[in-house]
Amino acid sequence: MTAETNLLPCGTCTMCCRSEAIFLYPEDGDNPGLYKTRQIWHPLENRPVHILEQRNGACIYLGEQGCTIYDKRASTCRTYDCRRLVMKFTRSQEKKM
Repeated sequence: MTAETNLLPCGTCTMCCRSEAIFLYPEDGDNPGLYKTRQIWHPLENRPVHILEQRNGACIYLGEQGCTIYDKRASTCRTYDCRRLVMKFTRSQEKKM
């Protein structure tokens, strides 16, 4: 995790909870045994991997008040930087939003 992502407070943002697939990476400290997961074939890494279970397009650990496992969230969630999405917009697109 970089110092830059450490400084990004999540607040009420839940964008990382709504990713298409939230991958677990044991090499980054994730323990699939701690979570409800399912195994899929990673299309880019050409190997089986665990992803967090989802319901209605969101992580099952997303509650009404935010992440219910925030202190033990997956490395994908810890390093997620929603600012990258904003940086893709032009200035005029940002103003419209």
